[in-house]
Amino acid sequence: MTYIFFTDTSLSKCVSITNKKAKYTDFSNINFKDNIHVILPNEILSLFSNDNEMTNKSNIEASIINTIATNSLKDTENLKILETSDSHIYHVISAENLLKLKQIFSAFDRNLKISSDLSYFKSLNTNIEFEGACYVYDEDKPIKILNSSYQLLENNKELKKLQLTDLTFDPSDMATSEVNTLNLVEVVSPKNTKKYLYALFGIVVILNIAGLINITSNNNQINSMNNTIEKIYNEIYPDDSSTNIQASIANKLLELNSSQASTFTQIKQLISNIPASVNVVDVYMDLNESQSIQITYLFENEVDESLFINNLQRSNIKNTIESREELQGFTKTSITYEL
Repeated sequence: MTYIFFTDTSLSKCVSITNKKAKYTDFSNINFKDNIHVILPNEILSLFSNDNEMTNKSNIEASIINTIATNSLKDTENLKILETSDSHIYHVISAENLLKLKQIFSAFDRNLKISSDLSYFKSLNTNIEFEGACYVYDEDKPIKILNSSYQLLENNKELKKLQLTDLTFDPSDMATSEVNTLNLVEVVSPKNTKKYLYALFGIVVILNIAGLINITSNNNQINSMNNTIEKIYNEIYPDDSSTNIQASIANKLLELNSSQASTFTQIKQLISNIPASVNVVDVYMDLNESQSIQITYLFENEVDESLFINNLQRSNIKNTIESREELQGFTKTSITYEL
């Protein structure tokens, strides 16, 4: 596991921690092939505890947003509430910062684990100072404050000042959320199916060459390989009863290239219809059964939502409103489009 510890709110400076070695590094040097766990400043990814007995997700989100609005001057519009590995703890991040995070890690083609730096130091069971910030754990709830503010606390205890070489511990019980970093092109691209089809097509070509060289001595092996190809093909397309597997593979490749071009054209049209004031918070693509894409939008109010939906209807874009949710200050609506 490689931990990427961002030390500033602009997400430009970071520490790479792997194999119990920590070093300052440029983000461009991060190897996205590794398993990555990102540690974000608590100013960006805030911790909130759910100490009440509410179990309804919408009620919990509304309660957290209300607490933020009551206790701080922070803008509560366009906030995203994320569940964590701890059922009593939630992460709060703005839609803008969440989008920025996804863009930074767009090349990381799987779910990204994220945690707050306030969770990261918790396992040390002492108050910490690192990079000019103080992490205080002996109060009613953990807080992150500047060193100058810490000196004003009553009964402040001595801080353990950490150096870069101290960041070699294995954090335990760290509240963790997961976000999908796939960009829209990667989500809608059926590259996995295409990869298998090209592999099968390559095997067919190799088999034909092998048969021409020595068809007699390798007849049994060719039959075995043909059976393997047929088995793999049937696993990918269980409802296809074709008797000519080689021809079917070639046809599937042609259909895939054609449908991919058509899909990208429709996706481009959908993107062009999104006003600058509307945020996209989630995208789900289904190319196997329904040939559809579901996009979840965040509207500032019901008027913006109504104008957006009316514009879709005027553009003759087939859509179905799957769900809509009224949260404090904004409207979250999921819309499915047929491709």
